[in-house]
Amino acid sequence: MDITNFINKEATPDLEYLVDPSPTEALRLINLRKSTHVILIYGGDMTASYEGRAKSQLEDLMPRLVISKPDGTFMVHESNKEKPRLWNPPPSTLYASINLGVLTLGALGLAQGRLLLLRYP
Repeated sequence: MDITNFINKEATPDLEYLVDPSPTEALRLINLRKSTHVILIYGGDMTASYEGRAKSQLEDLMPRLVISKPDGTFMVHESNKEKPRLWNPPPSTLYASINLGVLTLGALGLAQGRLLLLRYP
C-alpha cells in the first residue's frame, strides 16, 4: 500500500505529492513549495549531518522522515524515536540542489551559523 491510497485529492486540492520521484522532480517541488507549505519527505536512504554548537553525523544510509515547515523549522526523524534526531529551529532557510545525481537538502540556521545537511545518494 502506498501513500496515494490515503489521499483524497478532491478534499485537499492544495496537496501535491510525488511517489518515487527523480532528484530533478523532487528538487522542483521542494523549491516551489518550501516557503509556503509543510514539506514531508520519507523514504530513500539518506545520510544527515549537523554543525552548530555541537556536531552530529547520521552516516548510516537509512530511510528517514524529513519535515520542513514554512517558519524555518527543519527536522530529521528516524523510525525508532519520538523526537527528531537532528533539527534546526526557526529561523532557518531551506536550500536544495543536485550534484552528480545526488539530491542535497540544507537548512541554514540564521542564528549561530547552524547547518543541517541531508544527502539522498
